[in-house]
Amino acid sequence: MPAEIASSVGGKVQNKGADIDALCVATAHREKEYFSALYTIKNRLVKDLIAVKNAYVPVIKLNFDGIEIDLLFARLPLSKIPGRGIYSNALGYLGGVSWAMLVARTCQLYPNALPATLVHKFFLIFCQWRWPLPVLLKRVDPVRLGFPVWDPRVNLADRYHLMPVITPVNPQQNSTFNVSASTRSVMVEELKIGPTATVDKLLNKRRWADLFENTEFFSQYKYYLVLMASFVSPDDQLQWSGRFESRIRHLIGQ
Repeated sequence: MPAEIASSVGGKVQNKGADIDALCVATAHREKEYFSALYTIKNRLVKDLIAVKNAYVPVIKLNFDGIEIDLLFARLPLSKIPGRGIYSNALGYLGGVSWAMLVARTCQLYPNALPATLVHKFFLIFCQWRWPLPVLLKRVDPVRLGFPVWDPRVNLADRYHLMPVITPVNPQQNSTFNVSASTRSVMVEELKIGPTATVDKLLNKRRWADLFENTEFFSQYKYYLVLMASFVSPDDQLQWSGRFESRIRHLIGQ
């Protein structure tokens, strides 16, 4: 369209005043460095910079180019931060949004439970979940607004989803369509560890840290496939590495 028309079309953020929340997880000795380094940010786009160090949830608040941002800080009593485990939508596991929706479903089922109880219930529910029964935070809205909506009765492809977790906003979609039979089995087996570990913790027989112990990955399997991607230039790597990674899960399916 002509530039003069495009400039008058307009647009807006639906939730006025909504901010962006980002979380930094680090070792305890990094807390002082975190606040001292970030609090000295000098940028013409940054305004209203304030550090709240002693709050229950330490946070740095700022306004970046008109957008309110909360940079939260979480310290762990560890010497180093471990990897994030079975996580990656591109590789056929669950991404952060999907895990968050599973937590939200647990909270819906037990709205008055204490946090420790919710952790236990989370594992208890999803290690026994009858997949591919979908996890829903609300019923699928019949209003389509012209977008495809997850519905295995209508969409043939939706019938093959193995671990569906459906987004609650329109258009409601399956956030876990990349999950394969093998990645689902890995996640289910790991979830089965949770109920026993959390019960023992509630009885003071174990620590919460036991839930996050590293698995003996390289002793669990007899064979491994190593994939290496090399690129002529850094620009090629930037352009193609993400696509390469997103195709890895298809090797198993084929």
